[in-house]
Amino acid sequence: MRKIYYALLKWIRSLAIKNKTVTVVSNNCWGGFMYQSCKLQYHTPFIGLFMVAPDYIKLLENFDDIIHRPLLFKRRKDSKYSDYLVKDFIIGVFEGTDIEIVFKHYHSEEEVREKWYRRLQRLDAKNMIVKFSDSDLCTEDLIRRFDVLPFKNKICFTGKPYPKYKSVKYMSEFKESGHVVNEWAYSYNYYNFVREANKIQ
Repeated sequence: MRKIYYALLKWIRSLAIKNKTVTVVSNNCWGGFMYQSCKLQYHTPFIGLFMVAPDYIKLLENFDDIIHRPLLFKRRKDSKYSDYLVKDFIIGVFEGTDIEIVFKHYHSEEEVREKWYRRLQRLDAKNMIVKFSDSDLCTEDLIRRFDVLPFKNKICFTGKPYPKYKSVKYMSEFKESGHVVNEWAYSYNYYNFVREANKIQ
């Protein structure tokens, strides 16, 4: 019954969403789950990966300059987050920066290159939702910096309330941990992705 229920939800959302080419930029797998929830093609390279919070904010603060730079690769032992990363994930770095991307669900650098550059061509900065969350070494200062970014459509999920930041949605499910975990499982309770995507167009 549960499989039937979620299949029906996806079908309903796929009919309801009119903005079929929305770009989602996300610090983790949230974007992929949103596309899947509406049966949409990925219009973003931010799929199957995550970024540690300081690097993600640094990317967003210089997004137009950095996003189209070539990807280089490094090993976990050479990462500035080597002590934080628990597995030998593939790590990409934007050329000329120290900004790292952790490609969690990829098997080779070749696979990363092929999917990243193919999906990057679909990215539309004028039709974009930017999402952040308070995981992976996030601090309140990073939330503050996210909140003042000039992206028109942005959302930040947190496990603590931050009422002074307009972009924040506090998820009470995570009040014990103090930060969100697998926020995609609950985000429709706080943020209607279909409605927000449709508002853009």
